[in-house]
Amino acid sequence: MDKHTWTSLEERDFETMLEDFVPPLPPDEAVSGVTPWKRAMRSILAGLTLCTFTFQVWYLGYLLPAAGTILSLLGFRALRRENKWFQSCFILAAVRTALSFSVLALNTTVIQSPFSSLPLIQVLPAAALLMQIFCFWMGLRAVRRKCGLPPRAGSALALLFWYGLLCLLSAVSGSLGLALPAAVILLYVLILRSIYKLTGELDEAGYSVQAAPVRMTDRFLALTLVLALAAGCACGYLLGGSLPMDWKPETASRTPETERIRDRLSDLGFPGYVLEDLLPEEIAACDGALQVTAETETIDGMEDLLFTHVCVQLPGSQEEWIVFHHFLWTSDPGFYGTEAIQLLTAYDTMSHAWAPGEAPEGRVLYDRDGKTFASPYDFLGPRSFASFSAVFDMQQTQTSVFASFSLPAEGENCRGYITYSTRKLTDGYTAYSGINYTHQKSWRQYPAVTAMESEIRNGAFFSGGPFITVQTAVSLE
Repeated sequence: MDKHTWTSLEERDFETMLEDFVPPLPPDEAVSGVTPWKRAMRSILAGLTLCTFTFQVWYLGYLLPAAGTILSLLGFRALRRENKWFQSCFILAAVRTALSFSVLALNTTVIQSPFSSLPLIQVLPAAALLMQIFCFWMGLRAVRRKCGLPPRAGSALALLFWYGLLCLLSAVSGSLGLALPAAVILLYVLILRSIYKLTGELDEAGYSVQAAPVRMTDRFLALTLVLALAAGCACGYLLGGSLPMDWKPETASRTPETERIRDRLSDLGFPGYVLEDLLPEEIAACDGALQVTAETETIDGMEDLLFTHVCVQLPGSQEEWIVFHHFLWTSDPGFYGTEAIQLLTAYDTMSHAWAPGEAPEGRVLYDRDGKTFASPYDFLGPRSFASFSAVFDMQQTQTSVFASFSLPAEGENCRGYITYSTRKLTDGYTAYSGINYTHQKSWRQYPAVTAMESEIRNGAFFSGGPFITVQTAVSLE
């Protein structure tokens, strides 16, 4: 092979050719704008802002804080090797992310309400945030000390006090005007601006950050968290949409005495399909019945649901009635989520003329493979709630008996009933006894609430979203 001798001209031509193929370096100001330190600070401040200011439209009240926790986690992840305070910030950011995403996934289930009301669940996120800001302040002080600057970071300390003030104002938010919230927001903007200026001061002092080594990129980590949240929400909708019911095979035995009472009630007009669902002690309570009135009804919008109201008058010096409100799904309900009943007793509608007797009770039943299964209601008892009075044009507190339950997807002839007794105090007054029945039509709701919670919030005749409520009643004369 011939040896080629390079001339100085040829060397310059070769270098020029290489320069044409190699892209030019970015300007200094562009390089300084994407340093790990500045990128981390931007992520941290943006994350704090998204977690603080949210909008209750289009689910932004949930999406923005979720994005904010991810940004804070990524920002502190890059700084976790700088000092022990930033490492603590990263740990707290991971805790806040896990807690926030767990709550978001739990919101797809109907069991989230008891957990969300726990004091620990309400206090822990705020406490973790305040601790994180405190460590952030101490971390900035340590960085300034490392650069030979005075260890001052008053703006970060001001941010800590600002969040404390925000927690205090949230407790009295109903009495605030517009001027104070606007001033609080302006103060927050000024604090963030001051914190970001610290970044420039550290750059001028020659401070640089070597990003901590990681096994996965920021983009991959964020995508993993989003996918984990989506999987958690999917599991919540699939597995957490129903209430826990204690289904057991029906083992109620018949005695000659209850058979005698059953025959007497049947002769008086007590529907047989309702009698078949009653417990022996409930049948025995109707011994000596004087009369039985029964009414059946279906309601537009829920034609597959048959309501049967049975009123049994008992003997005695004071007029007393036992009332049965029975429901029967004559076909597939369509969606098996949660159901609810609000009981409207005779003494609720006419309290001065009727008095309560035995407390309301009842159960839910279904058939499968020729067998009958029964369960108590998941909840059956009084609940107080706020209602609007059109007469007095004001909000008032009302107490009613509610029953909450779920139906089995594999069942047939799903049905149930509520029964109670009442005594007449004054003649000449007709009372009405009825129920509001709420059925869940779809899983599409966030956060998920039960049919009972929907009924308490929205009242009767509500047919919005995934729920529909109908009312049916019978008169006692």
